[in-house]
Amino acid sequence: MEQQSRWLLAWMNEPEAVSVLLGRAPAADDDIRKQHRSWQQARAALMARPAFRQSTSVLSKVPRALQGKVMEFQHRPDVV
Repeated sequence: MEQQSRWLLAWMNEPEAVSVLLGRAPAADDDIRKQHRSWQQARAALMARPAFRQSTSVLSKVPRALQGKVMEFQHRPDVV
């Protein structure tokens, strides 16, 4: 029975990707051009993506009614 699986080819190095795509380690007489091309295309797509930039949350002012609770929270040992 054949099972389908998904791999993150673009994050693998070439030998890993070729082995995954073949389902085994390549033999000396295997033509791996198709697997190599698939890996190159995945890698190119990854490199074309913009770099991830984590946004920094900006908190608004704490309402006066919650300031006491905020102070309590800030001084809890597990938070400090």
